[in-house]
This record gives sequence, structure tokens and C-alpha cells, in this order.
Amino acid sequence: MQHPSTYHTEKEPILVREFGRNMQAMILHAKAIEDAEERQAAIEHIVKLITNMYPDPQRSTEDYRIKIWSHILQICNYELAVDIPEEVPRKKEKIKPDAIPYPENNLRYRQYGRGIPQMIEKAIAMEDEDKKADFTRIIAAFMKQAYNKFNQGHATNELIADELHRLSNGELSISPKVYLDFLKPKYRRNNYYKKNNNYQNKRQYNNRR
Repeated sequence: MQHPSTYHTEKEPILVREFGRNMQAMILHAKAIEDAEERQAAIEHIVKLITNMYPDPQRSTEDYRIKIWSHILQICNYELAVDIPEEVPRKKEKIKPDAIPYPENNLRYRQYGRGIPQMIEKAIAMEDEDKKADFTRIIAAFMKQAYNKFNQGHATNELIADELHRLSNGELSISPKVYLDFLKPKYRRNNYYKKNNNYQNKRQYNNRR
């Protein structure tokens, strides 16, 4: 039985040549996240990730960010339920499919999705140690999120650290103490409901008086 988060990306056309099939699979994975806040956080981290992976010196940071958002919407067929910057055009444009063949991936990456190998290779090639460390942490966070969804369980930081070390052939490493759950946003709804319940309780108390 195929896991619901697995995409037939080898059969799908590449919608944005600049991103490639791996990044497209990651975007579609984020689009399918059920929780709205977690989905928003995942897409925003992908925008940041693309900015670091494919810098465009000929564009300003803001213009490039708008371009990235536009491409993400295009990949999602303009059906992405997240908060989108106002400057990003919502108009759907006709897309010409790109039938570039995709090589078979090693099964060891299966539970992490097709974007992880490319991310790992990019991180290994980075010369700036600070950026490399930040990027490695983002990779580990995506791996932890994907592992939990694929296995329907809870991955420890120790497990993800070992997996990252193995998949990168010892080139990348993180401390098990590093915080990796930043893709899952902190829920603020509890505070709202708590305040709302307090308000309702006060109203009920006053009505009884």
C-alpha cells in the first residue's frame, strides 16, 4: 500500500524548470499538510530554503521573494491554502509541461521524500560554515517532519542526527540537542480559547447574580 504522502513525482511534469522535480515534490508535500499553521510554516521555510539554494544576484531580495512565491503558486495549481504576500499575483498562467526524465532514487531516501538528496548535496557543497550549519538544521527539521508522517510515529533528534550522518556519508552532522521542531508552529489558539472561556465564565457568573 502506498503511503498517502508519497507522490508519483517521476510521472509528473516539472512545472517550474528553475526549481526542478525535487523541490516540486517538497512543495506538494507541504501543500498536503492538513494543519493550517504547520502548512504555512512549511511553505515559508521552503521560500527561505529556495532563496539560499538558488540566489539571484540580479534581483532585489523582495523581487526574488515574490518570484519564488509566484512559482510555488504555479506548482500548486494556484490552490495553496496559506497566507500569501499581497504583492504576489494570483492570476493563473498557462503552463507548458516539461518532460525531463528523472533518475531512480536510492530507497534509503524514500521516507524523507525526493527533495532531501538535493538539499544534502547543496549543504555539503557550501563553503560558509555558518550558512552550512543553518541549512543543515533546516534539512534535519524537514527530515524529522517527513519521518513522523511516513512512519506515523515520533522521531527523536538522536535518530534524525544518525540518519543525516548516514545519508550524507558522514559529511553533515547536528547535535541531538538542537531544536528541530520549528517547522511545527507554536499554537496560540490555546491562549485565545483560555481567554474566551474566562470571558464566558464571567458572563455566566454575572448572569446568575
